[in-house]
Amino acid sequence: MDRASKPRQKPLGLLRGLPGAAIWRAVRLAALKSVGAPLKGSSASAGRGAYTQTLSEESQMSSREEAKRRAQALYVPKSYGYRRIARELGIPPGTVRRWVVPGKAEADRRAARERKRQRVGVCERCGGQTRYNGRTAAGPSRICATCATAPRTHCKRGHELTPDNVVHRQKGERLCRTCRRASLRASARRWYQRHHPERAQLAAKRAAEREAAREQLREQARAMYRRGEFGHVRVARALGVSASTVRRLVDDEYLERERDRLRQRA
Repeated sequence: MDRASKPRQKPLGLLRGLPGAAIWRAVRLAALKSVGAPLKGSSASAGRGAYTQTLSEESQMSSREEAKRRAQALYVPKSYGYRRIARELGIPPGTVRRWVVPGKAEADRRAARERKRQRVGVCERCGGQTRYNGRTAAGPSRICATCATAPRTHCKRGHELTPDNVVHRQKGERLCRTCRRASLRASARRWYQRHHPERAQLAAKRAAEREAAREQLREQARAMYRRGEFGHVRVARALGVSASTVRRLVDDEYLERERDRLRQRA
């Protein structure tokens, strides 16, 4: 009989009737055995890590249960206590106490929480009385409940949260407009320095020149200004700037007073 007339053999004839996943697993195992690959699990490489992890977890659980049973068998009140069992088993005494007397561990935790609640502190904002809030490890909180729930009047950098200096987000959070503007400018500056270093250096140089010119103009305006004799208008004409610019240069609180006046008028 020639080769062409031989009946075709089925390589997976022995695996007929098994599900597809079992057949695929058997084929992979046979292929890995043929090349001499090490096998640690039922599947070759995909399930190797999960198989070894499952074995380690099962061994840890069995050893933990065995240690728990041994601790419960060794414990004798006032003669063979937690510390001796912990030294023998090589585990912390607190773990032995949780295993032997579960109710006592819960009672100790409740007593510790109650002791923390009895501690009294001083509020950093109003000077009132503060107590344990369930989160701080040391006991009393730094801020009382009244100050914690009260709306903020200043941001963390000290800017007043007035209606003009507040940005409202979608979830109702209030942000300081001054801090947000400074953060956006700093972010844009970092991006510009990263992507255009030469232009960023030129812009920084020009900004330094403008700041130096502004300081020189401020010194000149303050030297020339004399109240009642050489006022803002005459100084502005001599320097070639507007009168409001001279007011800002001479008086540092001018802008704040103008904002208050416009706010009261509105």
